[in-house]
Amino acid sequence: MRYVLRWGWYACLFVIGVILLAVAVLELLPYRLFTQPYELPATSLHSRTSYSYKTWMDHVSHMNTFVTHDDYRMAYLDKGPKTWEVILLLHGTPTNSWIFRKLITGLTQSEYRVVVPDMIGYGASEKPQGRDPYLLYKQKERIVGLMNYLWISSWHHGFHDMAGVWTRMIAKENPTVIRTLLLFNTIAEVDGFYPPMKKQWDSFFMQIVTWWRGGKTTKLLAIVWFVVESMNDYWAAMEGYVVPFMMGADTAFYQFLTSFDETYHSLALTEWALTSLDVPVFVAWGMNDSILNGEQQIDILSQAMPMDDEYVLLFDDSSHLIMEDYPQEIVKNLLLFLLHH
Repeated sequence: MRYVLRWGWYACLFVIGVILLAVAVLELLPYRLFTQPYELPATSLHSRTSYSYKTWMDHVSHMNTFVTHDDYRMAYLDKGPKTWEVILLLHGTPTNSWIFRKLITGLTQSEYRVVVPDMIGYGASEKPQGRDPYLLYKQKERIVGLMNYLWISSWHHGFHDMAGVWTRMIAKENPTVIRTLLLFNTIAEVDGFYPPMKKQWDSFFMQIVTWWRGGKTTKLLAIVWFVVESMNDYWAAMEGYVVPFMMGADTAFYQFLTSFDETYHSLALTEWALTSLDVPVFVAWGMNDSILNGEQQIDILSQAMPMDDEYVLLFDDSSHLIMEDYPQEIVKNLLLFLLHH
């Protein structure tokens, strides 16, 4: 027994050492290795429909800049002429617009204008310090502000992960702007939402996250999550998720991980926001998702909203980053859905 305990203690020390080493490496790998200077176009390029997503810098080169009402620089993609129907795609946390890159070309080739912002704190957008810039209602106001800036009065509304909370706020305050709902593993309802801080090991996890408030451990946890979730496309994860994360997106992610009380409060205030919408619904869901349970979320929505089984795509062998795993199937079925609605 003493032998087992000794080696168990050695194993614990080894794991702690690996974590400390990883944090040290992250501290010693600053912007020089993970970033390149880039400039976003000063003007909007609505007419450009071609899109290259081979590298993160290619992705950024197609983005435009919008200055929000609170003076933050917001990057966004706007692909397609102004006369086409608009699809808005909203990422969650800790991702960015890169997550939709595999959908954009297929949608624009079918004559849909696609708008995909990087929320403040993520991707190529500005990454301010502090908690105040990341309050949920402020992110919601920036989404609405961007669409007003582009003179878009209604759109097909696609959303992933945390964007479900912002979407509920928009649906409550501006329901007429949403023509259809396009759900991708998102926080649509309270039931079926199991954030890491609410699990049994939340105290230990919180200690790790807050251990070094500067964000080093937050970077480490997010990078591990990115790589595990994107094993089918590892280099894409490194390129489009980790690189912008090393540029400062860990600040927004830290605020997300430590503000679930605000998230639940917002969900309570917008309880009937989605189910009260009388709009068609498209769903693509990776069922192997430990944070967002598709069966519970979709069951609640299907009881209150017009939902055709033909356009509810459930993938048992995919998890949270469903757009990475099945982009072709999503685009094909989404176009059929839009054609009939």
